[in-house]
Amino acid sequence: MTIKERRNYERIDVPFKLLHAPFFFPGIKNEELIPGEILNVSAIGVFFKTTRLYEPGTLVRIEIKMGSWDNYKNGFQPFKYLYRSEPFVVLGQVMRCTKEPSEENIKENHFQVAVKYISVDEGHQSAVAKFIQKLAKKNKVMA
Repeated sequence: MTIKERRNYERIDVPFKLLHAPFFFPGIKNEELIPGEILNVSAIGVFFKTTRLYEPGTLVRIEIKMGSWDNYKNGFQPFKYLYRSEPFVVLGQVMRCTKEPSEENIKENHFQVAVKYISVDEGHQSAVAKFIQKLAKKNKVMA
């Protein structure tokens, strides 16, 4: 099975920002959230770059700042001009982490991290899928 066949959700290349940190059960240990930059994102996973190395299998907390994704949630929608969008928050598992192949990052380590969401609110996941589909259609029209 190819990667393309496994992807059931639209994936887009966008420069959204995210925050991430290893996940520990409450009370055990808390790490500060670290900024990262998304390379591509879907409703079931995210691929981003960061300065932190992760081992495959590591659980990570992720907060993605992705515009107005929450306008696609079912239910009450506040007046969009008075409402500040919340980050999309998930628990994910690192599938792979590789050193970023870039000459400009020789002095500082940069890594590319692929994360699969393993715990996410289904309504939020559905809203993100709709939001990403809309962005993908808009990008195809503009191309």
